[in-house]
Amino acid sequence: MEKTKTILGYAWTVLLIICLLAFIIAFAFAVPIWFRPFYYMQIKPLDIEAKSGFSYDRIIAAYNDVLDYLNFGTPFGVGDLRYSESGKSHFEDCKILFDLDLWGLIVSAVVLLAGFLLAKFANFKPRKIGGFDFSFYSGVVGAVIPPVVGIAMLVDFEGAFTLFHTLFFPGKDNWYFDPFEDEVIRILPAEFFMNCGILIIVIWFALCIAFIVRGIVKKKKAAIAASSATAVSASSDATFGAASATEPDGSGKGSESDA
Repeated sequence: MEKTKTILGYAWTVLLIICLLAFIIAFAFAVPIWFRPFYYMQIKPLDIEAKSGFSYDRIIAAYNDVLDYLNFGTPFGVGDLRYSESGKSHFEDCKILFDLDLWGLIVSAVVLLAGFLLAKFANFKPRKIGGFDFSFYSGVVGAVIPPVVGIAMLVDFEGAFTLFHTLFFPGKDNWYFDPFEDEVIRILPAEFFMNCGILIIVIWFALCIAFIVRGIVKKKKAAIAASSATAVSASSDATFGAASATEPDGSGKGSESDA
């Protein structure tokens, strides 16, 4: 019974490690997906109006239509801009990834919440491995990826962008947009996608580092607390031993009185 409980405890710990890592990744991608001002604030700095030939209001309307479709499943639209069936099919492919990110965020959050409730109310806590809790290992595993991707983007963003589409849209080339057939690509310059990538990497890496630091701090605090408890226990034992050694012998006094 005890062996089964131990196995379940470690299995639950591994599941929590995976779910926290999934949550970190999904959350990092969700920020630019759901936080639309991140795009709005770039329209002027990237000079999208002049480069696209569209007014600010037309750009906002087109972007909002695309995000409404990708996030909420409203009928596909790009404002009053022109689009092709091939371009539309690419956004249909993108919507699958957007939905996966949202469900990944929701499911991982539910599992992590279940872990918190089980630990608090059922005393079913994840196992510590090497003195660290599960969040430390999620951070360690997750922290490896952002620097690699970041370096690849800095060295050759176009190559990294192409690789991304090759991996996530295998066998398809509908992501090659003709700016005259699919005018929406004119309001989505490469610089915007690069900034999205930077934001994702920063959030992802920052969360991983935060969990790593948290794990190290918690382990040190636990070690200090254990050391203090040991010292207090040893001091108590020494005090008790000294008191016993100096205590008068009552039986001796009784014998002397009888004599």
